Amino acid sequence: METGISPSQSKEISFGTLQGRLSQWADSEFGGFKTMYREMKFAYNAAKKQQSLGSRLYRAGGRTDIFSNEVQPLLDRLKNSLGEAITDIELVKE
Repeated sequence: METGISPSQSKEISFGTLQGRLSQWADSEFGGFKTMYREMKFAYNAAKKQQSLGSRLYRAGGRTDIFSNEVQPLLDRLKNSLGEAITDIELVKE
């Protein structure tokens, strides 16, 4: 079960490192910010909140299906791709 990050876990790493990680996460999650100032302001405020309250997932009590939302569609796509590849190989053999 994924429980998120508690305030004490968040305080185990330096504030600058946490701020940098949150900045990278926001950049990948939201596609970046218009200015570096906005990105740094968001990361600073998010890091302060995480160190005082914990992550949103932690405050919500965690989740048991944290990966299942993403894994099943991936498995379905892999099965389809493998099925098509096997079918193509069988056609080439004949």
